Amino acid sequence: MQKNILMVVIGGIIVIIAVTTAGYYLGNILGKPKNTALNATPSPSAESTSTPSPSASPSASPTATPYVPPTTLPTAPPQKAIATPVAKTTNNSEEITIRFVDIPSQVNSGQSFNVGWYISGPEGKVGTYTKLTTSRKVGTNDGASSSYSSSETSQAFGEFRLPQKFVSSVMLSGTSSSVEIKAIAEVDGKLYTTTRSISLNN
Repeated sequence: MQKNILMVVIGGIIVIIAVTTAGYYLGNILGKPKNTALNATPSPSAESTSTPSPSASPSASPTATPYVPPTTLPTAPPQKAIATPVAKTTNNSEEITIRFVDIPSQVNSGQSFNVGWYISGPEGKVGTYTKLTTSRKVGTNDGASSSYSSSETSQAFGEFRLPQKFVSSVMLSGTSSSVEIKAIAEVDGKLYTTTRSISLNN
């Protein structure tokens, strides 16, 4: 009978040990949190997905230019100024002159031609008159020196103001000879003349 009681006790102890062991393992299983996280592939961060900005090209480093001292040129000795003589001009604006500006050297008998003359002097000065005269050159029978016949007035102009140009139409006729043409002007009671000889052809 004691042997039966011992067997019961040992069986109870085994049961207790089994229950305790089972409870321990069961507690561990129930107490351990379930790992529900999926083995997901980690998404790249914004920093890793951002497009890399192009890096700036390295700028060329400035090249130092070696200093070159300025070249000093020799200074020429100062030259002495040379005075250039200037031709002096005479102011003839107050001088009264008369001259031909248009006259032929020869004309044919019966041919009309123009003779022009110019009278210069103080601007605005008044002349009394001006005229053109012609004179024929005649010779003597004994071969002595020839002379001009009495003059003939071709055309006359009355009062005028200086300076001024005049033109007169002239026609000569007759045998071949030399003709003296004279332009005359009177200003302030003084006569001014200019003379030119032309050939008259028959």
